Amino acid sequence: MGQNSNRDNQPGSPIGTIDSVRLDSWKEIASYLHRDARTVRRWERERRLPVHRVPGGERSGVFAYVDELDRWLRASDAVPVESSRITSEVEAVAEESSPVTSALLIIESLPGGILLTPVTANLEEERVGSTVRDEALQMPSSSSKEDAGSFSNLLTSSSFRERRSPPQRPPVEKSRWAFYGMALLLIVGVIAGSSFAVVHYRRFHAPGREIAHSNPEAKELYLRGRYFWNLRTESGLNQAIDLFTQSIVNDPHYAPAYAGLADSYLLLRQYGHMSDAEAYPRALAAARQAVVLDPSSPDAHRSIAFILRFWNWDMAAAEKEYLRAIELDPKNSQSHHWYATALFSAGRLKEALAQIDLARSLEPQSVSVLADRGLILSSEDPDRGAQALRQVAQSQPEFASVHSYLSRVYLSQGEYSEFLSESRTFAAMSNEAEKVALLDQARKDLETHGPVFMLRNLASSYAPLADSGHASAYSVAQLFGIAGDEGRAIHYLQVACDRRDPGFLSFESDVAFRQVRTTPEYLALLARKDAMPIARLDRPNSL
Repeated sequence: MGQNSNRDNQPGSPIGTIDSVRLDSWKEIASYLHRDARTVRRWERERRLPVHRVPGGERSGVFAYVDELDRWLRASDAVPVESSRITSEVEAVAEESSPVTSALLIIESLPGGILLTPVTANLEEERVGSTVRDEALQMPSSSSKEDAGSFSNLLTSSSFRERRSPPQRPPVEKSRWAFYGMALLLIVGVIAGSSFAVVHYRRFHAPGREIAHSNPEAKELYLRGRYFWNLRTESGLNQAIDLFTQSIVNDPHYAPAYAGLADSYLLLRQYGHMSDAEAYPRALAAARQAVVLDPSSPDAHRSIAFILRFWNWDMAAAEKEYLRAIELDPKNSQSHHWYATALFSAGRLKEALAQIDLARSLEPQSVSVLADRGLILSSEDPDRGAQALRQVAQSQPEFASVHSYLSRVYLSQGEYSEFLSESRTFAAMSNEAEKVALLDQARKDLETHGPVFMLRNLASSYAPLADSGHASAYSVAQLFGIAGDEGRAIHYLQVACDRRDPGFLSFESDVAFRQVRTTPEYLALLARKDAMPIARLDRPNSL
């Protein structure tokens, strides 16, 4: 917060006590008053909140002194009527939690805390009811000589009177049974109030639930970030990271922004040029912070599940996190989607199809869901899968991943001309000029020397890129495997295993390695995959 204000007590400056603490922005003032900045600005306009401006115009900086704010809070005419937002939330919770329908719980937002007031539905009875409440709660009367900031004076303040009914008629004789009835209503109201308090605490004050009260700027930045994240392009993901970071700067306790940051790093591996060794630790740090702030965040659990599966290679732990995310939000399409890709990588095709179909039913317009569904289908029925992918490519030709998926399907089916076309489209969309040139040469080799020569030459051209980390070692192993070069196919499979290339997770079912499945080196890789150590996520290169 601000600094001691003695340096500011110069002639002509606002007066505060020598040791008063100064708050130097709307945000600090709002934080001190436990309100948002918009409410504090309104209080300055409407309720004479003591806020000072640095000379320089209407939009210049503001500051306030804590002792002046305290005096304002103690003044009887400074107590604000609670915001309609809080009231509506409270009434909604009370409706859910209270078994009583004859009373309504009204919340009074006071500087010292929250007052729950049961208000009778029968306004004619209110005078008697309020008398009973005052006696039962032993409230001091309005003529009490208590300090101006005491509980009794807060109750008799102008804001409290605004919540009461219009001036009452002269007292009416009530039978003692009516009196007892009102007393009973008071007891029921107290019970309802206690029930509300428990639900309110659990709903809004459980660990991490403070995200429900994030400031509007942080939420707006987060929502804009999700828009760019959903574009699934490198530029879009970089914009998303920038917006999520701004959201965190606005509200460091806003868990969704950390989860969005984790998701962005995970996708930059696929749609951008960020290496796994850089992306996964960054994603993990952000996802862990999201869970700390909100243990019930489905997005955070989903991100951690993705990391556990595709970097840690721990399917059992990943599945537990995916199921937890789905339990927290069964209608979250992204959780079903990513769970489907994990099941697909484990060879559990029927379960993968069931999950991707769930994701599609929840978000039928999602291009990424449709593309991944086509890829999963292709493993069970290559023709249907390729047809589904072509439909996506025709409707959304700018979506790069669908061209990568089609190239994989065409390669496995031996349709090499189509494989080269889709591979070139993907490389061009990814701005990889060197690969575009290699694929153009491969097209000439196919036309001149046939598929085996083309595949072997293309694999040899890609190998230096794989060695330097600029191409997938697993993809190079596939090309050598189909070309019949068993030695180099095994070599690049080993490299893919060392680097935890996600393609390696499904190498057992890959037709590219049919010729080497009985070799000792392949069997050793199979055993190694099943006994891989857990990745050191804090130091991914230490394996």
